[in-house]
Amino acid sequence: ADLGDELPTVVIVWRSELQTSWRAIHYLDVSDLAPLTALAARFVCLQHDVSTEERTTLDAIFGDRITFMDSIDLRDDFEESAALVAALDLTIGVGTTMTNLSAAVGSPTLLLQTTHFGSWLATDERGTDFWYQSCTVLVADPPYDTAALISNTVDAGDQLLRTSR
Repeated sequence: ADLGDELPTVVIVWRSELQTSWRAIHYLDVSDLAPLTALAARFVCLQHDVSTEERTTLDAIFGDRITFMDSIDLRDDFEESAALVAALDLTIGVGTTMTNLSAAVGSPTLLLQTTHFGSWLATDERGTDFWYQSCTVLVADPPYDTAALISNTVDAGDQLLRTSR
């Protein structure tokens, strides 16, 4: 799918709505996503509760390659959200409803794990997710090394986008 040009479209989500100190270890800061600009793609923010500050950061990082889906209730409209992720080329994100929805509809999904807590989801050396064959689990190694995790995500995303077009 595309948004008006020939670039593939990549969904991004980086955190949960519920942000507590014991949950935050599993999520990214929006600024961690900056290396994703190396992908030859357009980006669609499907973070349903994106703050004004995060939106400003994303605009600064991605420029005219970022789209916000303000017309869709990303928190409660699962049918519209599912149709959207099914139509786009790749979802990149941490363990949220949106990444699970993407994988559940069979869309290529990169599930980012900042710790080893979610490493059990990877069932083989390629990182195939336990629940979803369309999902690849990428685990930070060492834990919390988000720079290395995002670097590996860029490599995996580039490979997926090149082979899916």
